[in-house]
Amino acid sequence: MQCPARYADRTVRGRKTREHVLVAERALGKRLPIGAVVHHVDQDRSNNTPTNLVICQDRAYHNLLHARMRALAAVGWPGAKPCRYCKRYDDPSNMSTIRRLSGERVGQELTYHVACATRQNAEWRARRAS
Repeated sequence: MQCPARYADRTVRGRKTREHVLVAERALGKRLPIGAVVHHVDQDRSNNTPTNLVICQDRAYHNLLHARMRALAAVGWPGAKPCRYCKRYDDPSNMSTIRRLSGERVGQELTYHVACATRQNAEWRARRAS
C-alpha cells in the first residue's frame, strides 16, 4: 500500500502554514475563519490547485464530504449508509438508525440492516449471559 503524500508546509511572515491553506486563503482573499478546514476534492494532498480545494466551515462538514465520497465509491450513490454490522452500503430507507445514548460519542447515529441489528443483539446477549 502506497503511503499518502504529506502536506507541504510554507513559512510566510514567520507563520508556518500548510500550502493548501495558503492557496485557499489567497483564493478567498482573507484568512480562513476559525474552525474552517480545507478539503482536497481529488484526495491528493499534493494537488493544491484552487479548483481542487473546497473550504469547509468545520470538521463535521469535512467528515460528511468524506463519508459521502466513500459511499459514492462503494455503491455509486453518495446518500448510501454503511451497516455497522456487515459493513455493506445500502439505502437508508432499508436500514434502522440507532442514536447512542451514553458513552464517549453520545448522539452519534448508527445504521444497521434490521437483520444485522437482530444478529448483533443476539450475539451481545449471548456474550453477556456467558
